[in-house]
Amino acid sequence: MKTQILSMFLVSLTAVAACTTPNQATAWQTLTLIQAKPTLVEVADDDGAREHGEKMFFEAKLSDQSGKAVGQLLGKHVIVDIPGDDGVGDAAVEERFTTMAIVFEDGDEIMVQGANVYPVNERIMQANAPQIRVVIGGTGKFKGVRGQVKTTRNEDETYTHTVEYRLD
Repeated sequence: MKTQILSMFLVSLTAVAACTTPNQATAWQTLTLIQAKPTLVEVADDDGAREHGEKMFFEAKLSDQSGKAVGQLLGKHVIVDIPGDDGVGDAAVEERFTTMAIVFEDGDEIMVQGANVYPVNERIMQANAPQIRVVIGGTGKFKGVRGQVKTTRNEDETYTHTVEYRLD
């Protein structure tokens, strides 16, 4: 009887352990998205100066490398650069926090954030100077996603987003 109880206990313990073993992370994957020229809307405080706290919102269509539409990109920049020669950072660039949502046609999303630099008084990134942002989460098939996005502005004002990610 004790042997049967011990055997049932060990079988139960093995079953519980199998259910609670953490999933192995998937291998790193790469997804390349092409963003059309974005629509930009600036929200300024009307004092004539571009300064910290001012925002720019943007949206654009996304396609895969073959040109097939896959969704849209929605985002926001907030200027965090303190104006003047404060001895911090580079006076030739404007520092911004960026938040972006890559929204796929099926409703799944990848959320991205980062601190980036832009040429002073320019609305868009410098061409061919990639910026890296962190993947902070996702929904649907991207639940548990982590990684980074390398964004490059192309000469024609389209953008290439290279998403390097894995699911945990």
